Amino acid sequence: MNASWLAASATVCATVLAALFAYINTNRVHQAQERLKWINAQLGEFYGPLYSIALAGEVAWKQFRIQVRPEGGYLFDYDLTEDEKREWTRWMSTVIMPANRRMYEIIVTKSHLLVGDEMPPLFLRFCAHVASYEVLIKNWEQNDYSIINSQIKFPQGYREQISETFLSLKRQQQDLLQRVEPSRRRRLRSSK
Repeated sequence: MNASWLAASATVCATVLAALFAYINTNRVHQAQERLKWINAQLGEFYGPLYSIALAGEVAWKQFRIQVRPEGGYLFDYDLTEDEKREWTRWMSTVIMPANRRMYEIIVTKSHLLVGDEMPPLFLRFCAHVASYEVLIKNWEQNDYSIINSQIKFPQGYREQISETFLSLKRQQQDLLQRVEPSRRRRLRSSK
């Protein structure tokens, strides 16, 4: 009787442990899937678009600089010629500001997807920079070129912060995919 009782107890314990292990594993995979959904939203709706637009904007800015001021230095450290002013306002109105407006819109409408609890100061400064150019562009549309540069400079480190956060989220996404995918493949095999 003792041996049968021990065998039955061992079977019950093994069953309980297997169920507990399955529960813990399912819970772990579920948490990873939820985290992956969140990161996918952050990448797809916020950091991915910001990253792409910021990179394209940097390429456009460099092209403008090569064209207008190839020797380098901060553009507004010099007195611009009338041709340079015209070229600056054309590039700003047609190339740079449309990209900046898109990033501004993403920051303002998708800030719930930010990493962290607060709006990064560089994002706030970028939004203020864009808003200040909106006024200047309105003036330019009325042929008032008395001011061609915002008093709020493009924030140093803005693109780098976006890039660092984007790449960090991509690494987290890949890590989570490696944890979630084996579980998904096992479920698919067992359902066949």
